[in-house]
Amino acid sequence: MGSSAYLPICTLDNAGRFGEVRSLPKSISPGFVELIHGSRLVSRHMQRLLAVVGVVIMFASCGSSPGDPTPSARDISAVYVDVNARGRIDQTVTFRNRANVAVIPEVHYRALDAQGNAVPGIEVTTAFGSDRSLLVIPPSGYFDVLRFAGDRVDEVVDVDIEITSVAPVNGYDLDQVVEPEALAADGAPMTKFDPFSQVALTNPSKGDVYFRVVCLLYETANSGNAQQARDVSVVVEATRVPAGERIVVPVTEAFATRTAELGYGCDSLKLQPTPPPPA
Repeated sequence: MGSSAYLPICTLDNAGRFGEVRSLPKSISPGFVELIHGSRLVSRHMQRLLAVVGVVIMFASCGSSPGDPTPSARDISAVYVDVNARGRIDQTVTFRNRANVAVIPEVHYRALDAQGNAVPGIEVTTAFGSDRSLLVIPPSGYFDVLRFAGDRVDEVVDVDIEITSVAPVNGYDLDQVVEPEALAADGAPMTKFDPFSQVALTNPSKGDVYFRVVCLLYETANSGNAQQARDVSVVVEATRVPAGERIVVPVTEAFATRTAELGYGCDSLKLQPTPPPPA
């Protein structure tokens, strides 16, 4: 780059298509957008602008070059939404994957305030485990749900997201995901709110996929503030679902005990693609 006054970027429209390389002035305010190290993309202010213009800005080389079989961290972009549209989960990170393979990313999160400053003492955890390499991101992309803990949680409105590396994984060509079905012990359908004891998992893809199922219970949110998950429980650990099949599996013993004590199921019952368990 030398002494150039511009940073190269590439654009990504709402359909996931990458456009031409453009430039962004180096003198732009750090509070407006922070683009650092490979695939780190963060800014609440930028997200608002992007919602208007319908693009996502990625850093520098725009990912692996065409024909390069090895995915890199630059192939993954991530956008955080603190307060989502009504009826959708708050505090979500949406990942887009422009590699031609599914990947397991290594992701690090840091809580930020309205000025883009780090909020000290805040622990950031995830529902699907993207911070622990438990989430597979198919070529079609995926998402995760964040949870914040600490004395200054009320100050958190944004996150710094750093994707330091990715590991390719075979298969997981999921163009769609079928939500898990809550079932009674005899197989009768139940709602996710009921104290169910089994779930049905469906794999619509042409290859075997490992899925993990989690249950979220939410806090009561004040108007205009994010509704945070107060509890995240594992309903089903990593389970292989053969291509094109639907299987029924029991919930974990810990979840069955929790459900019996509460007399209640989940506010959200979510399925995620996850890596195969260690051999």
